[in-house]
Amino acid sequence: MIKKRLPMMLLFFLLLIFAILVGGPLPYFLLYVLILSNLIPLLHCFLSLSFIRGHVYMQKASLYSGDSLTIEYTILNNGFLPISSIEIQNRILEDLANDTFPATFISLGKKQSYTAKETVVLRRRGYYEMGNIHIIIRDVFGLFSIKKTISSQISLLVYPKVIKFPSFSISISQQLGELLIPNSNFYDQSMVSNLREYRYGDPIRAVHWKLSAKIDSTMVKEYENRGDAKIEVFIDNERTLFKNDVDRRLEDKIVEIATALINFCLEYNIQVQLKTQNNNKLVAVEGQQKSDFRPFLKSLAKFKGNGKFDFETFYSFQFTSPDKGATIAIITTTLNKSIGTKGLELKMKNLNPLLVVVTDKENNMGFVDSNIEDNLRTEGILVYILDYNENLENLVINYG
Repeated sequence: MIKKRLPMMLLFFLLLIFAILVGGPLPYFLLYVLILSNLIPLLHCFLSLSFIRGHVYMQKASLYSGDSLTIEYTILNNGFLPISSIEIQNRILEDLANDTFPATFISLGKKQSYTAKETVVLRRRGYYEMGNIHIIIRDVFGLFSIKKTISSQISLLVYPKVIKFPSFSISISQQLGELLIPNSNFYDQSMVSNLREYRYGDPIRAVHWKLSAKIDSTMVKEYENRGDAKIEVFIDNERTLFKNDVDRRLEDKIVEIATALINFCLEYNIQVQLKTQNNNKLVAVEGQQKSDFRPFLKSLAKFKGNGKFDFETFYSFQFTSPDKGATIAIITTTLNKSIGTKGLELKMKNLNPLLVVVTDKENNMGFVDSNIEDNLRTEGILVYILDYNENLENLVINYG
C-alpha cells in the first residue's frame, strides 16, 4: 500500500494545470522536477522492500500457562542501499499477551541487520497461531510508505498448568472404596502383566531392579489392574452453557480441575479416560502411566466450550460399560435434573459417581439446583461446587 501526502498531490495537480494552460519550458520544467523528486524516493522504497528480509525464532520446549516465552526476530537489509526509516510493528505475541506492543523505529545501512527480543508471560493455555511482523518502509522525506508483512509461520500449544490437590484423595477415599487411597497400589502386585523399558514418568517403585542390573537397562513392571481402579472423566461442554463465559473463566477452571484429577490418577497408575467434545467431534483420551500424560495435556490445552451435543446425547455416545466400582466423574457447569438423574443411575449400577460443578458467581454463570444437590448427597454421591476463583483445595472443604 502506497500513501502520498495530500499537499504533494495538490501541488502536482496545480503544476499540471499550470503547465497545460500556460505552456512553455518553465511550467513543464517545474512539473518534471516534481515528478522526479517523487519518483526517485518511490523507487528507493520499492528497492528497499525487495531486499528487506525477516526471520522469527522461538524456543521449542514444552510450555505451560504461567511460563515466560521469549521470541526473537531479525530484520535484515540485504540490499546495496541504506534504508533511512523503518517502522516495525510486532504482532506476534498480541494474542498470548492480550496486549499490544509499541512500534519500533530504526534505520538500516546496507547489509545491516537488527535483532530484538520480546518476552511475555503465557496468560492461559490454548492453541495459538502466532501473529506477524509488519514492516513499514518510508523514504527520507516521508512522502511514501510501503508495508511488508513477515509471517512468523509459528503455532504454539500452551499446556494447562498442573495443580495438585494432595488432600483430595484422603477426603473421598471412604466414598470411593479403594480407588483413590494413595497408600494402596491400585494393582495386584502378584500379577505382572508385562515388562518393558523405563519411560519418563514411570514410578520408581515399578522398577524391576534385579532384571535391570542383569541386562544393564532399566526395566519396569506393569501389573494387572484391579476392577475398581478406574475412572472415567466426562466434561460437559455444550456450547450454550458457555455462551456468556467471561474471559473463558469456566473453560479454564474446568481444565484446571480435569488436569489435576487426571494427573493424580496417573501418578498412582489408575486407569483414566477423558471424554468430551470439540464442536461435533467426540474426544476420548485414555492412559494409566505417568508417561501417558502428554495426550491428555494436548486435548485439555485445546479444550473449548463449543460442544454441539447436550450432555445426555454426548454421554450416550461416549459411555461404555466399566467394571463395577469404577468412578464416573462428571465435570459440568449445571447441576440440573438431568445431571442429577444421571448420578443416581450410575449409583444404581454399582458405580461411583463424582459430580463437580463449576460456577462464576460474579457473572451469574453456572447453575446449581440445591434440592438436587441435597438429594444426591443423601444418596452418598459426591458433589463438589467450585467457583472459578476458588482453589482446588476447596473441593475438600466444600464436601461435608
